[in-house]
Amino acid sequence: MADSGIEATVRAFEQRLSGVTQGVESCLDEFVSVTDEHVRYLLAERLPSLGSAALPSLVGIINSTQVGSGLRYMAAWVALALGDRDAAVSALCEEVDSDNEWSLPAANALARASVRVAEPSILRGLQRVEPYETGAVLQWTHALRLVGGSLPNDVRERLTAAVEPWAAQAIRKDFPV
Repeated sequence: MADSGIEATVRAFEQRLSGVTQGVESCLDEFVSVTDEHVRYLLAERLPSLGSAALPSLVGIINSTQVGSGLRYMAAWVALALGDRDAAVSALCEEVDSDNEWSLPAANALARASVRVAEPSILRGLQRVEPYETGAVLQWTHALRLVGGSLPNDVRERLTAAVEPWAAQAIRKDFPV
């Protein structure tokens, strides 16, 4: 291949890469601009198909002080799915600790990815949950188990004394004394 042929091939390849980058940025711009959380979630589910090319923009969203908790959680969730263990884990742990509607989903995302460093945040979330919220109690204890955490006796006693008997049995099974 002559030098001009090589240069033409490389230029064409670079143009295609530029188009891919613009496509990724366009998808992420749309993800950010959507205001309906349900629609945003549906878009977030599809973002991992963009691959690691989406990570710089996702980290930018995670680090932005201008985005809401829901958008930050979803960007971190996708970044974690794409392999980011820095900004995503930090953001998700912060969401768990923030005690908002995204705390439990963030705990579950960390648990599914077996992020062991999330144990203290997940335990704090479990300590905040009201024992009468059986579904939430079981989700928090499940997340704690998935990250390899242990359930302190005082937390176990508080929860098992107040939840339905079948839920107390499930907790004791997951965290035997």
